[in-house]
Amino acid sequence: TLKTMNETKAIADKNVLMSLGNFLPSVTLSYSNNWIKLWDETLTHSDVDYKDSQTLGLSASIPIFPIADNFANYKKVRYQQRKTDEDVKEAENNINLAVESAVMNLISSGKQSHATKLTLEYTTELQSQISEKFNSGLVSADELLDSEIMLKGAKISDVQSKYAFIMAKSKLMQLLGEEDEYKFLQLINNAEEK
Repeated sequence: TLKTMNETKAIADKNVLMSLGNFLPSVTLSYSNNWIKLWDETLTHSDVDYKDSQTLGLSASIPIFPIADNFANYKKVRYQQRKTDEDVKEAENNINLAVESAVMNLISSGKQSHATKLTLEYTTELQSQISEKFNSGLVSADELLDSEIMLKGAKISDVQSKYAFIMAKSKLMQLLGEEDEYKFLQLINNAEEK
């Protein structure tokens, strides 16, 4: 997903900064404190003298010898960063294309679902009228059976179109990385307002 690609890009950027840090000099500051017990055969236990010594050290080093390795590592990491940038751009383009396609599919399946709902309503009304006419003896049994078959076909089409709509909505939610339907609907409403 796009979120994963962006995290990979951030890691690549940090790797470049870390490899640049290999060129910097290092400075180390250390401090130690030691106590030495001075004991002499002539001293008693209470006369023992402790002598302390303190050491403060500062050392600096400049990476001269591994500079070729550091430069090669920097080039490698920089190449990986550029490759990751290109991968992120390609992923963004692919995801944008997939989202546009999913939105179009959602719209068309929504329109199809609405059309099959209207067809079901009309077919239900037509079947009701033909049933009344059949009870009055105005139409044949074949026409009544035809209207029932049309009604069943309309019901099947309605269920199929609703299923296609739900699948299109699920696909779009998956592409957007949204699991909560309420947040997804808010996202759609905000997109429509813009």
